[in-house]
Amino acid sequence: MLQNDWVTVSSMSTARAGAAVAAINGLIYAFGGRTSSSEFCAPVTLASVECYNPESDEWMDAGQMPVGRCEAGIAVL
Repeated sequence: MLQNDWVTVSSMSTARAGAAVAAINGLIYAFGGRTSSSEFCAPVTLASVECYNPESDEWMDAGQMPVGRCEAGIAVL
């Protein structure tokens, strides 16, 4: 898939900003983040985790963290 080009892929189930992202075993995980705010609602910090499989171009639910996190750091060892 590496072509040095930007391509559009499937959208996540939940739009989020400030998520922690890591690539593990060929999959891309997005942890937490926050929803965007509107003039009527404050942003919500998310505890959800989504996983993207580039082979199938599909996002999957990967569970919940015990506490929502936004702008978090992440490391893969």
